[in-house]
Amino acid sequence: MGSTLRKRQAVRQAPPGRRCPAGGAPKLQEGQGEAAAETSQPVVSAREKQTGDHERTLKAHKEEENPWKTMEVNGFMPVPDSYDYDLIVIGGGSGGLAAAKEAAKYEKKVMVLDFVMPTPQGSSWGLGGTCVNVGCIPKKLMHQAALLGQALQDSRKFGWQFTEEVKHNWMTMTESVQNYIGSLNWGYRVALRDKKVTYENAYGEFVGPHTIKATNKKGVEKLYTAETFIIATGERDHATWVYLETGNIALAVMTFSLCLTVQGEPWWLELPMLPWSVQDFLQALD
Repeated sequence: MGSTLRKRQAVRQAPPGRRCPAGGAPKLQEGQGEAAAETSQPVVSAREKQTGDHERTLKAHKEEENPWKTMEVNGFMPVPDSYDYDLIVIGGGSGGLAAAKEAAKYEKKVMVLDFVMPTPQGSSWGLGGTCVNVGCIPKKLMHQAALLGQALQDSRKFGWQFTEEVKHNWMTMTESVQNYIGSLNWGYRVALRDKKVTYENAYGEFVGPHTIKATNKKGVEKLYTAETFIIATGERDHATWVYLETGNIALAVMTFSLCLTVQGEPWWLELPMLPWSVQDFLQALD
């Protein structure tokens, strides 16, 4: 009775007013026929392909030691019998690098994928993550530059005299900061090489069970498999201007990735010294 009812429902035409896409009628009839042939409910379809019913999926799940085999039964990418790597780490920041090197200590075959999408200004950076490239390290170095300038100002009160005016060069500072960060990037790559960890500057994307697609900056794609994955991608800063006014003070917030890639003297150094009013600040932006 139930089987007969399903067959009747399968051949039932679409309600009036609904149009079937051009060439879609044969596919619809084929799918209806496959659904009618199933013996249990629910009947599942994915990507225009009949994947099976509840009984078939449940049987595969119980009989196979690896639950991913269920996906194989249901028409997706097959599960690999062997893997290219024991571990693939997606993300080359502090956490990802530490995990990769720790796994390598136990003679595991490890790969690290690290890729930075360029910012709207086109800036990108190397291995090491946000902290090393556009976070803690450049922040502390720029802070140190400010402390040195203040120390020079204060030193006059302690008897120090200067024969010429002391000036700050923004480009010299940013070049020194970038050179130091570059040395850290290279050091991380050398450390991975010494640990026999494979490194690729490529964007990782899962495409199947235990399978990842790595795309480099030239658009070249490669597939890799691993028994275990660690996702250590972290977060990205958001380039947003924020205006806060308390009394007569306005504050502008920007990202380090923008600060470190400005060509020439940055325009905000020409703004009047604090305190600013929001009106004065907006006029300066114009």
